[in-house]
Amino acid sequence: MKRETIGLLYAIAAGCIWSSIGAAVKIGIAFEGEVIWLGTLRMLFASLPLIALGRVKRFFKLEFVALGALIFAPFQIAYLQAIHEVGIATAVLLLYTSPVWVIVFSNVFFKEIISTSKVLSLVLALTGVLFLSEVLEEGKFGNPLGFTLGALSGFLYALMIIYGKCLTGRGFTPMDISSSSPFWAFLALLPISLSSIKLSLGIWIGVAAYLGLITVTLAYYLLYKSVEMTEVSKVGIVTLVEPVLGVAIGVLAFNEALTTYKVLGSLLIFSSLVIVTGPTIMRGGYPKRNA
Repeated sequence: MKRETIGLLYAIAAGCIWSSIGAAVKIGIAFEGEVIWLGTLRMLFASLPLIALGRVKRFFKLEFVALGALIFAPFQIAYLQAIHEVGIATAVLLLYTSPVWVIVFSNVFFKEIISTSKVLSLVLALTGVLFLSEVLEEGKFGNPLGFTLGALSGFLYALMIIYGKCLTGRGFTPMDISSSSPFWAFLALLPISLSSIKLSLGIWIGVAAYLGLITVTLAYYLLYKSVEMTEVSKVGIVTLVEPVLGVAIGVLAFNEALTTYKVLGSLLIFSSLVIVTGPTIMRGGYPKRNA
């Protein structure tokens, strides 16, 4: 199996892991966890692997401070507040405008070609996310503040991918990036958590550990391995497998309704994944720069 194919599979695996976040948050809240504390402690647990490996000095690299405090932490705040303002459905829709930014930035910084197939797959994917978000069914779009924060979360998520690509290109390992940066995000989020919500320990701490170790450290490790091996613009698109599996989890585990919109949305996103990954898998190699 060739390098780019493996890279795309890493990205898809990261998306699959992220699809469990919604379910984990629901379980955490059911056990009296607070959303802001779930987000904050998620960052703390994500930093534990490097501590366990005795590589704490890695935390103090300026690049990780910037990624954690200036991108990871604001992303958490923007996304969580967007959910509060406009609801989960619309917040998810706005978060997944991120591939647009990824494709633009990858062209500017890495000279990746904006091909017809990428544009087509992006249009299909974003349309699919629109259907999955249930905004069309609900017939409402929320408030300006919520939309601004949701759009900001998509922009910041794209920056995480692009900046991660830059760091891997400078020799930092995916484990260093995925475990060091959340430590600074934790420190940035902690004062907000302490000032807004009283912490009550409980079973939900285990959920925070899962969110940190699995959906941050492991998932972002896979993401940054992926951007080492394939075009970052493709990575931004294939991770959209997340909302499709999120719908499946909701239907199977929480008895959520499987509507026509959700089926159509899932099919559109699946089609976009086929367009992006199909030629690579069939060819079995890395694309030529002039392709």
